Amino acid sequence: DATSGKGITLQPKNSQISPVEADFILNQWKPAKVSMLVDPSDYTKSMADRLEVALKAKGVLVTQVPISETQTDFTPEITRALTNNPTVVYLSTYFPQGSAIAKQLKATGNPAKCFAGLANQDPAFIDQAGIPASQSCVFSGVPDPMQMPTAKSYVAAYTKAFPGKTPGTWGTFTYDSARLLFRAWGQAQDPFSYAKVLAKLRKTTNWQGATGKVTINKAGNRPNVPVSIPTVDSAGEFDVMYTNRKTK
Repeated sequence: DATSGKGITLQPKNSQISPVEADFILNQWKPAKVSMLVDPSDYTKSMADRLEVALKAKGVLVTQVPISETQTDFTPEITRALTNNPTVVYLSTYFPQGSAIAKQLKATGNPAKCFAGLANQDPAFIDQAGIPASQSCVFSGVPDPMQMPTAKSYVAAYTKAFPGKTPGTWGTFTYDSARLLFRAWGQAQDPFSYAKVLAKLRKTTNWQGATGKVTINKAGNRPNVPVSIPTVDSAGEFDVMYTNRKTK
């Protein structure tokens, strides 16, 4: 959220992701205790802290266990996280760590539910953890391009240009960001004037993108950004089970 007011962002902000995570955990699982395995990087630590505040406000006991990004064996940290028998173990990590933790967590046989934060939503997580371990977690993220009705033309163009490949999770947002910028360049009639282009971008209202309709507020953010809770299906693909809104 530190970039608010410094440009235009079509992707979800931290402050838009955390409420969806908290809502899902509190209403679907109703935990008394949540343990967090936390990468100390700025993004992952800030996401863990945001969620902790939201959960504690509802009386949930939260414990954070730090990890190192250079680790491959997380047995001591997982053991510590499971000590107080939490209902949920939250992985505030990037996918290389998250995939290893998910695999090792599943191997313990502990019934705690696994929630992997947004930085884990990557096909490589599934590749590295394997489908069974990946299916033991839910994730926070955004709808996959293949699941967005509004992204059909983008997906068709991508697969035509790159036969045998499918677009990545965040490619749809990059595509929309570029198209919106090109549109503002044309409207400003002076693509080299930062102020004119920014002014046009800030006036974006209900613009139809591949990720749904886009409106930009005064801070340069998108208040109607889609945030979802994906799971992994038997084919090793992310499927949305819960979302804060539908794209249209």
